[in-house]
Amino acid sequence: MLQPLGRATRRHPSGHILKLKASIEQFGFVLPIVIDEANRVVAGWGLVLAARKLALGQVPAVTLSGLREPELRTLRLALNRLGEDSSWDMGALALEFSDIIELDPARGSGDFGKLRKGDSFAKWPFR
Repeated sequence: MLQPLGRATRRHPSGHILKLKASIEQFGFVLPIVIDEANRVVAGWGLVLAARKLALGQVPAVTLSGLREPELRTLRLALNRLGEDSSWDMGALALEFSDIIELDPARGSGDFGKLRKGDSFAKWPFR
């Protein structure tokens, strides 16, 4: 059974877990969980929680080996922090949404809500 590595330094509100769950339901498990040799989660704990909500017996995982405890914990923090240093190009994002809607006007129906031209990024459920 997968266990967290170290302390729970990131919070996973229920709304976040529901978005991860909906993503897994629509697209499948497209990112593997990163674990150590003792089945402790280095990256992807939110995905593990979503998989549990879906009662999945298995999740794809990549196992790291040869790292000492301080390296594993530093890597876990770094992987969680790195995405925070980037930002969205709102103009390019609006164009991307427009392209998606033109390619598939029904995109976003179901668990993800409706996307419409002119919608702000705040309405997109993966945010």
